[in-house]
Amino acid sequence: MVGLAFVLGAAVAFACADFAHALPSPLLQHDARFPRPGGQSGIAYDRQWVNPKPTPADTKADWWWMNAQANSGVNGKAPANVQVVFYQGYVFPVPTDLPKYYVSVEGSFPNGTTFGYTLFATDSVVTTQDTTSTGNWAGVGQFRSKPGKTYQVTFANDFVNGAIQLDVDTPPHFSCNTTTSPFFDSVAPSSLTAEEEVLFKRIGWAVSAPNAKAKVSLTIEGAPLVFIGTGYHDQNFVDSSTYFANSISEWLFGSAEVGPYAFSYLATRAHNSQWTFTTGFLSKNGVILQNQCSTVATSSIPGSQPGPNRSKVTPWGVKVSPGSGVNVPKGYVVDYTLSDGKTYRFNLTETAEILDIPIYHRSIGPVSGGKVGEPAQNGVVLFEWLNPGVNVYDP
Repeated sequence: MVGLAFVLGAAVAFACADFAHALPSPLLQHDARFPRPGGQSGIAYDRQWVNPKPTPADTKADWWWMNAQANSGVNGKAPANVQVVFYQGYVFPVPTDLPKYYVSVEGSFPNGTTFGYTLFATDSVVTTQDTTSTGNWAGVGQFRSKPGKTYQVTFANDFVNGAIQLDVDTPPHFSCNTTTSPFFDSVAPSSLTAEEEVLFKRIGWAVSAPNAKAKVSLTIEGAPLVFIGTGYHDQNFVDSSTYFANSISEWLFGSAEVGPYAFSYLATRAHNSQWTFTTGFLSKNGVILQNQCSTVATSSIPGSQPGPNRSKVTPWGVKVSPGSGVNVPKGYVVDYTLSDGKTYRFNLTETAEILDIPIYHRSIGPVSGGKVGEPAQNGVVLFEWLNPGVNVYDP
């Protein structure tokens, strides 16, 4: 096990690839590629999807992401926060001698100081009993997932120790409103390039904790990181003969709790694709208002309102990231239009970047919004722009 913020330039990239978060449209069907786990009454969302698990000889990857953030910051600083990803495999090409199993831990303390570690494990084993999944990364830590109920992470190593608990208050889901398939293929165009084939049919997303109350009690090389706030967890995988980054050009994701609302979004496209895949998840007091995915022409008019049962992500403003020196948005506006025509809007603003390299930006800051025409609610949002295609932001 090695405790490093980043390992080589390629490892900088892979540690940043904590993306994949999907949501549904009006299909309720079983994907025959996967047996029903946990019986008819439940689903093991956090299972070993890539089976057999990734090895150093392939380009497949399976990873379990979570984020937690305090409810507010101190003295104008960003709220304390932490993001944890348990990895099997890599999403960017890396040297073949790097260990295949590792955990990334990033975040910032209340004073704004950031931290980042890549912790290599000697092995990784994920087991499932009924709907509960447990993952152990030997020498680093483990997770335990009860979908729709709790997600727990514990660490015991030379760099990070302690525990994180998410108490889930929103129902779990797969993508595109299927109950058992994690893929996006229900909204795939009829004709696909090789890169689009990976996006729509080889990348999976399972969300067992769309929103949660978070309790964090960690020590980071002896320094305490303790807070209560909000959180999110999902699992992602790519089961393909090519790396994720060789197929995906850019990937925008964010999630937040805003008063009674919880939302997440995704907007992504494959390399050289005319299509943008979007998802929208929105709930109020734990009741789902929207859970859909759709595919639209990338040339769609910027800033236009989405159609019924759609969502739209629009960047606004521009700033130069201090670490990478590239232009990035100051924030995003996320619009949701429900099937009945009701509209909701949330405005995301960056306070600080937790990770900042040319092809990846992970940000935290305030978010405000709710149902259009009603008083705005407020919260804290974590959002990211993964940019393997090195797209230039030029508003």
